[in-house]
Amino acid sequence: VAATLGGRYTRDEKEFVGSIQSFVRPPREEVALERTYTSFTPKLGVDVQFRDGLFGYASASKGFKAGGFNGLSVANPAVLRATFEPQEVWAYEIGLKADWLDDRLRTNLAYFLNDISGLQQTATLGAGSFAQQNVGDATVMGLEAEITARPVDALTLFANLGWQDDEYDSLTPGSQAAQAGGQNLPLVPDYTAQVGFAWEQPVGGALVFRLGADGRYTGDHYLEVTNSILVKGYTRYDGFVGIGSADGQWDLRLQGRNLSDEANYVTGFANSPNPALALLRPREWMLRLTYRMQ
Repeated sequence: VAATLGGRYTRDEKEFVGSIQSFVRPPREEVALERTYTSFTPKLGVDVQFRDGLFGYASASKGFKAGGFNGLSVANPAVLRATFEPQEVWAYEIGLKADWLDDRLRTNLAYFLNDISGLQQTATLGAGSFAQQNVGDATVMGLEAEITARPVDALTLFANLGWQDDEYDSLTPGSQAAQAGGQNLPLVPDYTAQVGFAWEQPVGGALVFRLGADGRYTGDHYLEVTNSILVKGYTRYDGFVGIGSADGQWDLRLQGRNLSDEANYVTGFANSPNPALALLRPREWMLRLTYRMQ
């Protein structure tokens, strides 16, 4: 059994000077702001070695993100004057890492819980203005599993699975999330998954042939704090084929991304009256040569 205890003290001093002119108030407005943010962030961890190849752990740590100012305020003096406070999170995790079958199978399992206070999120306030706001407190929890197998020396199979559950514990009155009645955090998919393989086969002693592919699924999730834009789950397929030197000095690959040429919305924001959305990049082919100096 091994234990880790640590801590960090952070002091963040910020200054902001800017000016802006409103569409409806011709006089230019000057803004000069100063803020200092401090935090002590401890960490406690416990590691347990049950046997060779079987390892468990648990940890609790505090994270800190300083507050700040809003510069993306097009013709909106109120946004330019607004500040936002720090975000803090207590992160808890327990997990188990294990090797099986003479190290040909590896499984990593983890459960995590993040208790967030003063959550910082971007609000879209119209006329091209974006403001960071403290929208409230939230909890995110989930399970993660990573599996890697090598049935033969040349072949590696892998799968990564994830599940997340999120909710606002409270919403700050006046924030955009509260005004819209948001219930879920943005950019937190309910399920994620990735499966794939990599094959490496020596050719003539001096060269290595490489082949690989994977599919990645991203589940339903919202794009912004108002929960007005829902991205439906989508899958992206990537792959590569290549050849390189056995010593790893050079590698030549033909890579493909989004091989099925799926057209899915993956990002955007609620730009009144119509949302601005971006699609997953279409099918791409790339020829990449890597050379490492020795």
